[in-house]
Amino acid sequence: MKKCIFLTLTFLSFLSCSRNEDDFKIPQNECGIVTAKTYNYQFDDVTISTSSFDVNFSKFTFEYDSQKRINKVIGSLIAGSSGDLGAFYLSNIASDEITYSGNTVSVKISVNMTTRPYDKEFVIDNGKIISRKVTSKYPFLNSDPVIYTYEYSGNQILEKTNDRLIKTLTVENGNLTKVIKWRYDLNGNVNGKIEVIYSDYDTQENLLKGKFFINGAFYMAFSKNIYHKTDSKSYDLENGVYVFNGNFYNATFDPTQTTNYFEKNCN
Repeated sequence: MKKCIFLTLTFLSFLSCSRNEDDFKIPQNECGIVTAKTYNYQFDDVTISTSSFDVNFSKFTFEYDSQKRINKVIGSLIAGSSGDLGAFYLSNIASDEITYSGNTVSVKISVNMTTRPYDKEFVIDNGKIISRKVTSKYPFLNSDPVIYTYEYSGNQILEKTNDRLIKTLTVENGNLTKVIKWRYDLNGNVNGKIEVIYSDYDTQENLLKGKFFINGAFYMAFSKNIYHKTDSKSYDLENGVYVFNGNFYNATFDPTQTTNYFEKNCN
C-alpha cells in the first residue's frame, strides 16, 4: 500500500512539473514570436546609456529549443563607453540564454559578452510571476542576489524584497495601468514615490504576455495588449501628503511604430 502511495505521489509530481514546463511552450496551432520591436521595452536594473547606441538595432529575435520554448534572444545589453561607467545600450551583437527547470526560468543576460550586467531567475506558475532573483555580474558592483516576491490582491500585485514593499502594480481589464515605485529614506520609512501610468492600449495581441523573463519586457508581460503611452511623475512625502516635485517623464509611441509589433510563426 505504501508503495502505491509513493508511486501515485511521484506520478502527480511528474504531472505538476510537466504542466509547469508546458506553460513556456508554444501551444499547438498557435503563433510563436520570431521578432519583437524594441519600442516600449524598459530596463529597471541598469542605466541605459545616452552616449552609446546601435543605430542598426530595432528589434529582438527569438530562437527556440526542441520543446518549442524560447531559449535565446538576439539583441541585448552592451556596456557603454568608459565615460559612461555602469551604463548599457542595446545591440544585436549581444544575446541572452534562457533555460528551464519546472516552473523556474533562468536567464543569462548578454551571455556572449565579456562585461555582463546581471543574471536573472524567475519562478512563474500558471502565468503568474511568483519571484524574481537578480544577480549583478558587472565588475565592482554588489554581486549578492536581490530576490523579489509577488503577492496578488484583487487587481493589484505587490512586489516586495525582505518584506519591504518595492512596487505596487495595478492591472485593469487585462492590462497594466499603473506602477507605483515606493521610495524610502535611510531609516526605512517611505519618503516618496514614482507613479507610472500606462495607457492608450490597442487591440493587438501581446505575444509577450506572461513572458516576464524576456529582458526589458517585464512590465509588458502583465498585459494582453500593447500600450502607446506612459506618464511618469515623482512625488515627495511631506507631512503625510504626496507632493509632485517637478520630475516627470512622458513617452508616446506612434501607432505606426507598434503596428505589426511582432513577426510571428504559426505552426
